[in-house]
Amino acid sequence: MSTRSFGVTVRDAHGLALPGASVCVNDICGTTAENGRVRIEGISTDWHQVELAIGKGGYKSYSESINLDPNGPPFTHVDWPDITLESGTPVGQGLRIEGDHFMLGSSRWFWKGSTDFRLPERALSGVDIKPILKDRKDAGANLVRMLAMKANNTGYELNPRTPGYWDAVIKTCNLVGQAGLYGEWTIFADTKKMMPDPIEQQDFYRQTIETIRQFPWMLVELLNEDKHATQSINAQAFRKPDGVLSSHGSGLSDAQPVKPLWDYATYHARRSGGLAKIASNYSPYVFQDTYPTPCPYIPEETQKPEQYGYDVGVARLLGRSASCGAGGTYHHSAWLDERLFNGGERSCAEAFFSPLN
Repeated sequence: MSTRSFGVTVRDAHGLALPGASVCVNDICGTTAENGRVRIEGISTDWHQVELAIGKGGYKSYSESINLDPNGPPFTHVDWPDITLESGTPVGQGLRIEGDHFMLGSSRWFWKGSTDFRLPERALSGVDIKPILKDRKDAGANLVRMLAMKANNTGYELNPRTPGYWDAVIKTCNLVGQAGLYGEWTIFADTKKMMPDPIEQQDFYRQTIETIRQFPWMLVELLNEDKHATQSINAQAFRKPDGVLSSHGSGLSDAQPVKPLWDYATYHARRSGGLAKIASNYSPYVFQDTYPTPCPYIPEETQKPEQYGYDVGVARLLGRSASCGAGGTYHHSAWLDERLFNGGERSCAEAFFSPLN
């Protein structure tokens, strides 16, 4: 197969070069240099009508179907006209993004998340989730991460077609805000079983965004673990939403986030190997090579406390590594039945969050 390259320069509304923007032609991606320019190699000469997607934290994403060869053959290297990205409107409960970190007012804000996938299902089942939210906040969290759907492969199921589902979504988001927490709403999980139809996925995505953007303390992640065996979804088919800070989704363990990047990036860190390597992987500057990252990189999953023997030193090292970037999520097993932290989990949570200030 013969290939060619695609070049483009990305600028802001003032005509200044935008370094660190993620540029994708179909599924081949690159990042703009200091002069705002990127040249992507390996573009097939058989590709003519392609999807061009550009994203950078703090800016509205750009997506357009373009024709690389309006004049027909020969199919040579492409130098596309400059693309301008518009500034994004700061959203969230005062949260905004500046470069590789979050800001709240004039202060830097660190993500101190807690894995609490099951909260929406508990709310739908009529369980009072307020004690769980208080427990997480008391341990040091300022955000809970939740799943909008879940197949029954861990002891419970959350099906968006269940009567009362959307009322439970609204209830959960309200309770998160009342607890003084932020929330990350991960929209798609286990889609192979729960929602494999692309049309239904788009409809669900639209309704989710319309619902979630009512709550300024909520952020969204498009999907959990792209390319996982339980997923059947094309992340490139979705456009970055307006009015809510968002991540395009995580990859598998120790794999790069979904491209192009949206407002912030989420990734799942290494889960195997020595504890030093596992813990250091919670730093985005160990996980990937670019400095500074083009947007906040948030590590969201790694080993759980019982896997590292409830060693608070390891938990603290995970938190210190996350503090090299914009923060991270404390991953634990208490979410499986949404219970209060046990003693070891609580000690590790406090140790994890302590460096994130």
